[in-house]
Amino acid sequence: MQTNKSDFVQERLARSAIFKDYERAFGEATGLPLTLSPLEDWHLAHHGRRHENPFCALLARHNKACAACLSTQYELAAHTNGEPRSVTCFAGLRETAVPLRVGEKTIGFLRTGEVLLQKPQAFHFARMAKQLRAWGLESKLEEFKTAFLKSPVLSPKRYDSIVHLLKLFAEHLSLLANQIAFQSEHAE
Repeated sequence: MQTNKSDFVQERLARSAIFKDYERAFGEATGLPLTLSPLEDWHLAHHGRRHENPFCALLARHNKACAACLSTQYELAAHTNGEPRSVTCFAGLRETAVPLRVGEKTIGFLRTGEVLLQKPQAFHFARMAKQLRAWGLESKLEEFKTAFLKSPVLSPKRYDSIVHLLKLFAEHLSLLANQIAFQSEHAE
């Protein structure tokens, strides 16, 4: 399937009622954001979306911090090898990408995260503050600390269960994606 067809299928899925319903229910049940993103996406996956982590929203307003977040998201998507993959950013927040496939081809990702897997402690922020200072954000450390302490926290077991649910939903969406791709090819 050509890239533009992949983009077409992914975009149709993102606008579908089933995805919108699942996204809403997922957010209400978990408190986490959910995004269906294309393969090559140089936007912050959850920025401006419902359930965005307040700390991540604050980072997104500063170029160097934003670049670090984009780098983490790129690393996540570039190394999934067809399986869900999770990474931890410099701030200790967990991010996950679950591949969405049409046949054997990955066309996008279900993404969630911006979550801590343990209750934040003062030493977590102290370590992170070093990086914020290096980015010239010294004057905003208190604002970052307040936002960081509002980060959602889930146990590793609960988060793994959430990722498993996303994998099941991705399999369901893949069936729908195959149907859309088939209809698109036959309409031409």
